[in-house]
Amino acid sequence: MAANVKLSNGLTLYDVLWRPDEHELVLAKDIAELLDEGWNILLSEPDRFRQLNPENGWGNYDSLCKFVYEYRTACWNEPDATIEVCR
Repeated sequence: MAANVKLSNGLTLYDVLWRPDEHELVLAKDIAELLDEGWNILLSEPDRFRQLNPENGWGNYDSLCKFVYEYRTACWNEPDATIEVCR
């Protein structure tokens, strides 16, 4: 679902959330506005994104919206925090 959220800088929300290191996004302030943009895109087209909900309910639209909102808020509150992603 996040891979279907295209951002104005050419990345997807997936890139920002789970692959920031591959795009030289190091600090929270590097992604705060991108997360805000992605969150607003999700909210603007709920029917489109709900169609991508998995049948098992894991990783659904509502969960992604909540996660992005909380992550973006944390980034706005701590702009100099270093982003670390575990895969």
